[in-house]
Amino acid sequence: MKKLSAFARNVRGLRQEFGLSTEKFSEIMEISVSTLGNWERGNAIPHVSHIEDLVNFSFDNDKKYGYVPYVPRFAVAACPYKYS
Repeated sequence: MKKLSAFARNVRGLRQEFGLSTEKFSEIMEISVSTLGNWERGNAIPHVSHIEDLVNFSFDNDKKYGYVPYVPRFAVAACPYKYS
């Protein structure tokens, strides 16, 4: 069994934390269900613009529901790009 990356676990965890189906979350993120599935299985990583959308979704909904934002955890684990 393939070990999931931190990114894959965080995408799935974010979706599940808000009780969203894959269909609803992919609709919100404006991506296909298969793309979301690939992210959650660790078969693909999103473009940086989609990472920004995930962080914004997390932050906006955390504030809405009174959660402590976990944007730094998600942003660090999610970003597959190295900056110098």
